[in-house]
Amino acid sequence: MRLFLGLAIGLLWTAATSADIGSVKVARGVVTAQSANGVARLLSPGAKLEEGDVLSTATRSYAVIEMGDGARMTVRPRSVLALEEYKFEKQESAVLRLFRGGLRAITGFISKRNRNAFKIRTPVATIGIRGTAFEARLCDAQCAKERRNKSRKGASRAQAGPPVVARVVFLRGAVQADRGAGRARPMTLGASLYEGDVVTTAGRSLAVLSLKDGSRVTVVPNSTFKIEQLSYSEAEPEKDSMFLRLLRGGLRAVSGIIGKRNQSRMRLSAGSATIGIRGTGFDLACDGVCGDAEQTAQIELTPMQRHLAAVLNGIVPMAHAQAAGGRIYVHFFSGSGTLTSGGRTIDVPTGGIGLVPGQGLLPQAFSGQLPPVLQQLQSAPNPANEDSVDPEIKDQLDELFDLGLSEDLGEGTLIVLVDEGDVSVGGVFLGEGEGAVTGGAQGAVPVRVLNQNVQVIRLPPPNVLEANSALLEGLGNSMTVEFNDNGQMCIGF
Repeated sequence: MRLFLGLAIGLLWTAATSADIGSVKVARGVVTAQSANGVARLLSPGAKLEEGDVLSTATRSYAVIEMGDGARMTVRPRSVLALEEYKFEKQESAVLRLFRGGLRAITGFISKRNRNAFKIRTPVATIGIRGTAFEARLCDAQCAKERRNKSRKGASRAQAGPPVVARVVFLRGAVQADRGAGRARPMTLGASLYEGDVVTTAGRSLAVLSLKDGSRVTVVPNSTFKIEQLSYSEAEPEKDSMFLRLLRGGLRAVSGIIGKRNQSRMRLSAGSATIGIRGTGFDLACDGVCGDAEQTAQIELTPMQRHLAAVLNGIVPMAHAQAAGGRIYVHFFSGSGTLTSGGRTIDVPTGGIGLVPGQGLLPQAFSGQLPPVLQQLQSAPNPANEDSVDPEIKDQLDELFDLGLSEDLGEGTLIVLVDEGDVSVGGVFLGEGEGAVTGGAQGAVPVRVLNQNVQVIRLPPPNVLEANSALLEGLGNSMTVEFNDNGQMCIGF
């Protein structure tokens, strides 16, 4: 095969007219750049990159580039990538345009400091990069071939990432999830949640979460809820484990399989209170500040303190609650449960109300009209009802935790696979181990998938600078460079 590139020899040594924004770390095969003013040049390791450059890689060729903010990218063979905008000194922003092929990237400080500043535009959709490691690819006929030939040499499965333990099935307003270290991300319908995620709802905002075992939780406005731990396998009941926390505000919940077959393995806490679940539905609210759950969960009272708390609870429970911290209420609207605090556990029957009047104080049970803080929860979707699931996602409930890809990937399809952090594709937010397929035969709406179910050949990560023999196989030393009668460089192999 022979590839001819019409590169005027005089252009190769023209001085750059704009500031450097990065450099080439690895160039294998034929890698070229055309600057914004039309200057074309052949790239080799150490070559500088300019804002406005359009990079091109030939068949069996690829490049690893490093940008000024520390981002690194491996550019796939037969790719065309424009560095339309890259500013990292005063105004931090990056806009790339992928015309063909693909790239695998580890982003730098631009996306970490400003989560809306890094974008990749493609003919199919815009990709929002949010402090992450990911791969994007515009498919040609090769994608379908790779999927059909899973045993092809060099094929590798994407990183599985942490398991998805919950998904957003109903959403209203502004809701975000955060696993710490500045990794907050806005929630969208179908968005994934992982162990350690803290879900926060703003005023007039709420979310219904479907957990992996079929439990559902409505996080009401102005609330904070944490998924401490969730392990579930339908075939392995001995591995059941669920630990959830309400840190602020309120929630409505209905238990799933874990709460029905292994009640002792399902725990829910709010401040110093622990709620025991007996295959049931309940409302939980913290009136005031629940306190630091990590510090208050293990409070132990002496016998004298328990006696004093009981006396105070009976005489002036509300006044004492304000001195000790927020009041915690639980109401079982179906089934029953227990409420534990201050070393004492009480039973709360169906329709009953449990109260912990302050951090570490003894629990009480009573019946009658719901207190205002629980009444406010009644306007939020009841997770036991069908209308707590958005119609748009209702038909996908059985597939939320097993996201396969049934169709081949035709030409014009965009694949985005996330290894770390999160990425948005056409408004759909993806977490670690997730991907999206859109465009081509898939249609304009992104289809969420798990990375390992895509099964296409992936590029080496950009921090691996060695040559990839699978991509370069057959190239060898066969590249030739010569000049024609018009003084143009011709490169062939």
